[in-house]
Amino acid sequence: MAFNEIEFNSLYSDKGNLLNSENNVQTSDSPFREELFSGISDERKENAEHESTVKSTKLIWFIDDDLINNLLSDRLMKKYHPDFNCRTFNGAEEPLEYLKSAEHGIPYAIFLDINMPRMSGWDFLDEFLAVLPKTRVKVFMLSSSIDPQDHEKARNYFAVKEFISKPLREERLRGLLA
Repeated sequence: MAFNEIEFNSLYSDKGNLLNSENNVQTSDSPFREELFSGISDERKENAEHESTVKSTKLIWFIDDDLINNLLSDRLMKKYHPDFNCRTFNGAEEPLEYLKSAEHGIPYAIFLDINMPRMSGWDFLDEFLAVLPKTRVKVFMLSSSIDPQDHEKARNYFAVKEFISKPLREERLRGLLA
């Protein structure tokens, strides 16, 4: 079931509240917690704590500079694929650093926008494939681009499984991650 107009408008108007309330993760305390997380920003602490509790689940990354699209995609995944752990990135640089550090695990799938500032989706793909040249990670281009050259270019990357027009909808999500 796709988001209806009322839900979509509600997400737009309440995006700050949703971001603050949806990401609250409860983890067990340990004697080493303060030492492990000292010097890390609160947001990074929350992400590190969350990721440390879900090592056994499949990781899904959404890489898009559009905060609303990331929020909608994340909520759709949580609703229809709760067994997946979603992580959103507002640019392409940070996920590359995650891959290079090997601390956070390799994602099962990546939903990637093309047109982003600083580093495009195509630049990300080139660097991603340089880091993991024989990857089995499924990459889905999630873009508002209607340029036929973008669709053709996506076909030239073995890791790209499909080109999806924004926004991600439930009916398109079915079967993609099976």
